[in-house]
Amino acid sequence: VLEGPRSSESVGVPPRSQRWPCTWKTWKFSPSARTSHCTVSPVRARVADDVWALEGRGYGWRIRVTGRAPLGRAHVLPVPLPSEKRNSAGAIEHLSGELEVEVSRFGRHVWSDHSPQAALEHGGLDRAEAELRRRGVPVGETGAAPE
Repeated sequence: VLEGPRSSESVGVPPRSQRWPCTWKTWKFSPSARTSHCTVSPVRARVADDVWALEGRGYGWRIRVTGRAPLGRAHVLPVPLPSEKRNSAGAIEHLSGELEVEVSRFGRHVWSDHSPQAALEHGGLDRAEAELRRRGVPVGETGAAPE
């Protein structure tokens, strides 16, 4: 997600584990976010076709989030383009991914977990169109099931 006049990237991760000791519901990653307990900033992100790697830190906290999903098992979904009154391929949805999270404070392990089920997404019209072409889907189609 791009936000603000400088188009900085921002990502939120809602943890779904009862073992996480933080009372907030979302970890916020953003170069412009206020840092306080359970908010991590700044963030480094590396995203490829099949890997999402985020690392954030602030006030002694460090969080690492790694997601993995094979590109061939992703759905290519249409998104509406209201100004053009049509749909276009625009989202690559990985519904069979996995996710690992590690949280530490001042170098000491606080919490970690692994989920074998994670939904991960790539966005972008060009990226989705390129994936359709890679799969051999005819021009004009706006979506595709996993390979």
